Amino acid sequence: MNCNTKPKSKLLKVLLIVAGTLSLAAAFAGVILPVLPATPFVMLAAVCYMRSSDRLYCKLKSSRLYQKTMGSMLEKRGMTLKVKAMILVPVWCMLLAMFFSVDSYIMKGVALLLGTVKTIVFFRIKTISNKEWEETSCFKGGKTGAD
Repeated sequence: MNCNTKPKSKLLKVLLIVAGTLSLAAAFAGVILPVLPATPFVMLAAVCYMRSSDRLYCKLKSSRLYQKTMGSMLEKRGMTLKVKAMILVPVWCMLLAMFFSVDSYIMKGVALLLGTVKTIVFFRIKTISNKEWEETSCFKGGKTGAD
């Protein structure tokens, strides 16, 4: 997928590449830290790279992180129940650990609010079957979800 709206100035191109790289670093942190969502940062990195560097954008599209977070979301507009559970269970474990380890009622409320909001967001995302997920093009012949 090529984007014909490349920046005209070199400075803007460099800024977009830096923003995309920082966003990608935040996405990797989101894989490790369950309270930090990875998907929005992957999306932001994709937009930054798409507008600045075809090479970096193609590398991102072929990455496992992109395919896992964005492949089925882009093509099928949904996630499998297993993927939702694999994301929500660790999030709730971490938030409940925080809930029981802090004395502040404000922090307990923040933990419950974060978990509740994340759960609501995930239940609003369409649930697709495993068969539909496997049919996304990013799992066929090495193509990515945005080809």
